[in-house]
Amino acid sequence: MVSRSRMRMWGGENVLLDGKRQRAAMADRLLKEGMGPYAEEVLSKMVATHNLVALPVAEHVRGMMQAAHPIGALAQRASR
Repeated sequence: MVSRSRMRMWGGENVLLDGKRQRAAMADRLLKEGMGPYAEEVLSKMVATHNLVALPVAEHVRGMMQAAHPIGALAQRASR
């Protein structure tokens, strides 16, 4: 639970509710679309742009993300 002083610092409860809404929207999206589109969206945030083409690690990470079950990804996001 977040303290009241932290909520004031972040701009109040609206910030917390927005976070919940965003997580719920992401959960719906991952369950509907699967991990493929999400993996493409965030891969450049996980692997340096120049390495996306230069190194086989990008394909490995992409494959791992696409093979992951959305429920596991949702559980990880919920723990934040």
